[in-house]
Amino acid sequence: MNAPATQERDVRVTRLRIEKFRAIAKAEIELGETVALVGQNGAGKSTVLRALNAFFNFDDERPAFEAGAHRYSNATQAIIELTIEGLAGTALPTSGANGEFRGRLKYQRKPVWQVWRAGEWDTVPSFGDSLREHITYALVPIRRDHEVAHSATGGLLERAVEEWVSSHSQRDRRSPEIAKVADRLREKSLSGLEKQLRSIAPLDGPFSFELSYAVPPDYRLLLQNLALAVREGGQAIPLSDSGSGTQSMAVFALYAYLAELQSKKYLLGLEEPEQNLHPQAQQQLMRNLSRLGLQVIFTTHSPTIVDMLDHEHVVLCKRTSSNRRDLEVELSQISRTFFADHGLDRERYYKFHRRRNSEFLFADFVVVTESPIDAAVIERLLEDAGTPTDQLGVSIVSLDGGVGKGSVDYMFQLLRGLQINAAYVVDRDYFVPYKNGSRDASLDSRGFPQYDARLQPGCLLATVIPSQSARTRLIDDLVRRPSDALKSLSEVGFFCFMWALEVDLVNAATPRSRMFDHFQIPEDKRTTSELLKNRGKVIKKQEVLISAISGLSANALPNSYKALRREIPKLAAGSRGRA
Repeated sequence: MNAPATQERDVRVTRLRIEKFRAIAKAEIELGETVALVGQNGAGKSTVLRALNAFFNFDDERPAFEAGAHRYSNATQAIIELTIEGLAGTALPTSGANGEFRGRLKYQRKPVWQVWRAGEWDTVPSFGDSLREHITYALVPIRRDHEVAHSATGGLLERAVEEWVSSHSQRDRRSPEIAKVADRLREKSLSGLEKQLRSIAPLDGPFSFELSYAVPPDYRLLLQNLALAVREGGQAIPLSDSGSGTQSMAVFALYAYLAELQSKKYLLGLEEPEQNLHPQAQQQLMRNLSRLGLQVIFTTHSPTIVDMLDHEHVVLCKRTSSNRRDLEVELSQISRTFFADHGLDRERYYKFHRRRNSEFLFADFVVVTESPIDAAVIERLLEDAGTPTDQLGVSIVSLDGGVGKGSVDYMFQLLRGLQINAAYVVDRDYFVPYKNGSRDASLDSRGFPQYDARLQPGCLLATVIPSQSARTRLIDDLVRRPSDALKSLSEVGFFCFMWALEVDLVNAATPRSRMFDHFQIPEDKRTTSELLKNRGKVIKKQEVLISAISGLSANALPNSYKALRREIPKLAAGSRGRA
């Protein structure tokens, strides 16, 4: 097969803009080599793939347009606009050193194709054929089994074989041989049928019957009924008898091959690549996709796959509502300059992220804690309240100092950039430092930490409370009137303990009594000082804290715990209601 004329060009789609298409009112996303569309069921992930298909392969989507399935509302016009780089010197209008082409499809009652030329939109008959010479798009649907591969109507395998034969043969040497075989069949076997038909014909006269081919037979006759098998361990297993994961990958390969034949560069839209694949196979698939030199945009529900991607390559799709529609879809994505924009150390963040689970991207609401122990305690609080995290649609992310000082900042900026509603659970020393520099040096006679009325460097107080005067009042409250400060902080999404996770429990009678029992402390030593000074490290252990709160009513908990137990379900319900 001859290499396409664009072999040296780095043709790639860089931006997609969608307006009034299905449930998307307006959205714009950047496309790199790999883009994952994540979100809950019904969040519009497939809508993005269909929009791309409408732009590149309009005839495939024409019936849905004409039936109104792609309509946002009755009176609106759908717009799908793409920016594609690397097309300088082609028949398409481009601008800039990168050869940037902008084209769009508008549809209300009929398709209208426009290109960006000389600073304005210019309506043209179409640009699809010219574009397909340089880049194509293949939509791989969620169904990928042996029937799709061998379907007489879909013809994936037959089409792939035909393309392979035609592209790897300079001329057809097979069809003449097929014709000879057909002639021998007619002469030796079918000539008798010709004579029999003539003998029973009810009319006399000098005529006879002859069988011939309406279309000269060619090698394509041999392509019928081909079946793909998988050879493993010396045995050929029909694809229909292979595992669902193997079937899925076979169909994926056929789609990818057919798309690759059409141009040097192609964009692959893939529905849920994790279907029927175990986690290790999902990881292998993602690594192999990155080596193929094509752009891939896919929908996924798999944290295993998302964990392998940089967050810049993730587009979050969320359900919401508006005055125009009961169901609307919003897309959010952090920019490629996200870390630099917020002064964050990208490498340090991803060192932390690579060992984390990305399931928070699929949640309605996220709770960020400073450690796994905090996370376990909050989970137990919510379970005891009859509102477990899975029921709430809540994901808890524990930082554990994973990105060093100011680690909350990373998740705060990321979640805000992706427009994910969240709450942050921190100790008081996140905002104000200990009075004498360290916690041990700042304990009062009862063992409770004391604080200095200064802002802790690296905390987000200036971000969440922009007013200098309001911050000054809050810092003073954190030292002198902590209950007031905790209430103010909860209003901006921060849940702060009066002191710290374990210290607050020591200040509450029932949890404190349970701690005494846990350590079998004699009655004469049952003081807060014994727990906070002499056992300050061991009372932080998860089993101690969980046993101190398990099964308690809200009234027996410290105020900071009551607030978590009461407010997180409300915030989660509000986020889900927004969806």
